[in-house]
Amino acid sequence: EHGHRKLEVTVLDQLQQWMAAIHGSLFLKESALSPSKLADPKIMLVGTHGDLPGINHQEVTGRIEAQCKGKAFNQLIIDNIILDNTKAGKVFEDKEFNIIREKIH
Repeated sequence: EHGHRKLEVTVLDQLQQWMAAIHGSLFLKESALSPSKLADPKIMLVGTHGDLPGINHQEVTGRIEAQCKGKAFNQLIIDNIILDNTKAGKVFEDKEFNIIREKIH
């Protein structure tokens, strides 16, 4: 209205802006193994609503990977996981929690 267009910003757009901000604030750290290796942090993308009906986990993670491919911050991403957080700590906990635990330790 009044000649202004509304800008639609998706969650994925916001996620990419956040990751770009993190990447932009990093500096190169000296390392005996690789002098140009980026300093931490590493990013693990975790979608926590895998329990919602109609969510195709592979489609969503594939779309996120495609959007991040070729971007400078992509080298910081160590994983892209969708899980059912309603089962955290329960007997039949989502197997993705173990992947997260392993990568954190």
